[in-house]
Amino acid sequence: MVVTLLSGCAASGKAKVAEPVAQATAPTSVPFNAERLDTKLNVQFDWWKLLQSPPLNMLIEQAFNAYPTVASAQDTLLKAQQSELVRAGYFRAPAGVSDAANDKSRLLLPQAAGDPMDAQFIGNSYYGLHAHRYTVGYLPEMLRIPEQPVFKADAERQRLQLDATYRTLADNLIACAVQEASLHAQMALVRKIVAIDQSLLSILRKRQKAGLVAQEIVTLQQASAASSEQALQRVKQRFEQTRELLRLLLGVPPGAELPETFELAALQLTEELPLELPVSLIEQRPDVRASQTTGESHESTASAALKNIEETLFSIHNDGIALKAALVAEQENVTELEMTRKQYAAKQEDYLDVLVAEQSAQLSALRSVQAHTQHLGNAVALYHALGGGWWNEAVALEVAGELTTR
Repeated sequence: MVVTLLSGCAASGKAKVAEPVAQATAPTSVPFNAERLDTKLNVQFDWWKLLQSPPLNMLIEQAFNAYPTVASAQDTLLKAQQSELVRAGYFRAPAGVSDAANDKSRLLLPQAAGDPMDAQFIGNSYYGLHAHRYTVGYLPEMLRIPEQPVFKADAERQRLQLDATYRTLADNLIACAVQEASLHAQMALVRKIVAIDQSLLSILRKRQKAGLVAQEIVTLQQASAASSEQALQRVKQRFEQTRELLRLLLGVPPGAELPETFELAALQLTEELPLELPVSLIEQRPDVRASQTTGESHESTASAALKNIEETLFSIHNDGIALKAALVAEQENVTELEMTRKQYAAKQEDYLDVLVAEQSAQLSALRSVQAHTQHLGNAVALYHALGGGWWNEAVALEVAGELTTR
């Protein structure tokens, strides 16, 4: 389907309005009304306000004020892309989890993350956003300006370069905030897992001394407790790296005080993410608009834009399924925990079983946090791939009575 769309763009010289850019390959129950993403009105330039986070809105304004020129903003974006965190990709889980092989007393063990340098990373671009599985961004060659611009097209390209730069700055800052919120939530859950591990180990050691538990079980639990501690350290390290990246993007010195940590539950989208979009939306991207203005490489630029959006919509579909499954599993584990507690109160279950059920509930909650992070991350990537609606800024400011030149 995507190949057909790309060849359609190549034949016409510009994206077709009536055809979809891309869509999921399987049906889904997620509702979507195409009119809610009208190509001229409904993709607001400050799309991050859909997350309903006043602190996030303030941070973005702070970042814009910290970098008054395109050159200063681009210099920061290049520095950010050199960091291990961005090279690994936003929204990457530092502590994965997997089910125990057998025996209810064996715990679910957090697994070590892979080498972040194995993640895909596409060159030094001022305009990229790197999710952990894919990268979206604008083609820098379309926004490059001659040292001495003389033509009207060069002046337009300067404006588009400004749009692309500050859009990328905002979207990287949002991605960083989402990751910080996710890691904060994960830290709380992994701390609980560590505490449960230690309680289990203490009980098993007492029972082993009484000859009720084999040494092998105690040894397995020791390994589980050590693994949980390691997972907690990884989450803490990634959290501190994320806070340092926030400082860089905000233009404040390393180690400087930051506002309070974002809460994942407070970052809620007000609309469902779409599974298909009109192709005409790509005409609003800064690089596609630049190619239209100059007549250079329009077909290849449109194709790159379509690929970005296709990858994002594919992830929205797959991660949406994973999120629903994670939420269902979390609820099932909560229900099982409640039942186990009642049985323990009625002296029908061992306290060890209660701890194991609590462990399972915390781990399923951890999966839900990671799945929700992917969901929010796909939203950031989608709006970045679309260009975010900067063309609506004048409309938004006029409505607010604040029509000024940014």
